[in-house]
Amino acid sequence: NDRHDRATSWSAGVMRAGLLAACTGAVLAAFGGCGDDRLDVSPVRGKVVCNGQGVPMATVIFFPVEPADEMAAKMRPFAYAGMDGQFEIKTYVDGDGAPPGKYRVSIIAPAGGPPTSSKDRPADAPTAVAGAAVRVPPEIVKKYANVETAGIEVDIKEGENNLEPFVLTM
Repeated sequence: NDRHDRATSWSAGVMRAGLLAACTGAVLAAFGGCGDDRLDVSPVRGKVVCNGQGVPMATVIFFPVEPADEMAAKMRPFAYAGMDGQFEIKTYVDGDGAPPGKYRVSIIAPAGGPPTSSKDRPADAPTAVAGAAVRVPPEIVKKYANVETAGIEVDIKEGENNLEPFVLTM
């Protein structure tokens, strides 16, 4: 009887291992394995500016205009601007860029400048310097946060893309 229990336990373990292998294979097939289906990207750098100063911590989001396929249509390359307003677009990993093509751009700028309290600021962000805060009026924040009203289009080419600054105005 003890021999029967060990055999049953062994066969159940083999079945579980087989099921796990089958499920893992299905997941890898569904998600393209190790990224083999990734679109090629080109580096994209730029700056968000308001009133002549870089806008810290703005979020820049690219929306494909004429995506080549369904995968490209779902992509939203994006970046978080540094304290000086500079950004590098990310699709898969930080700073890798965006697939070549045309994009409409949305910019989410913090209203009223960067947070001055350490509890409202990312841990690695430097403390804001007195007088250096960029004040982005609420009506400008609203305009650029909506891709329909922002009015920004970019054409990303293969190779390096150093964009003209995105100047936030009414």
